[in-house]
Amino acid sequence: MPGYLEYPLNPNRMIAVEFDLNDDIIRAIRIVPSSEAVTNLDSFKTSSASFDAVQRYFDTYFSASVSAFTLESVTNALLPHLEPKATLFVRKVRQTLLHAVLLGDTVTYAELASLLGNPRATRAVGQCLAKNPYHIVIPCHRIVSKDPDKFYYSAGSDVKRELLKYEANCIHAPMTAQIPF
Repeated sequence: MPGYLEYPLNPNRMIAVEFDLNDDIIRAIRIVPSSEAVTNLDSFKTSSASFDAVQRYFDTYFSASVSAFTLESVTNALLPHLEPKATLFVRKVRQTLLHAVLLGDTVTYAELASLLGNPRATRAVGQCLAKNPYHIVIPCHRIVSKDPDKFYYSAGSDVKRELLKYEANCIHAPMTAQIPF
């Protein structure tokens, strides 16, 4: 049974979280236009571990005093609730992204490919991140093009700029979260 939860990001955008309540997993976390609201809070009358984990994550991420240490803690608690369907390459990209890209920093697609040990995989890295179903949690918004005029993000370049600006004010520290999938 699906369930949804939404967090306002700005007047035009929200974070939509899709749950599978039968398996207690999070299927997707996406930034979408506010007009796509589908709130189904009746689904959450009983406590759910995935619901509690995602709520703690976003309460922490958007708190005025977010730090890399506290964000890492809630990220570690959230990761086991993400749906475990991904190829080995996708898992490696996500893991490298979480470990190597600091809160508030950016790297290029080519730099991330090099960190993976395959500098020729730039395009594959970009394609992988374009399909990331976990906006903000798997921080693909921190990956940028070499060309500053090209600012890709599946939720929109304006959202990417907002997230990067927000994170630039956070403490820089590496994430050491382990992705279970």
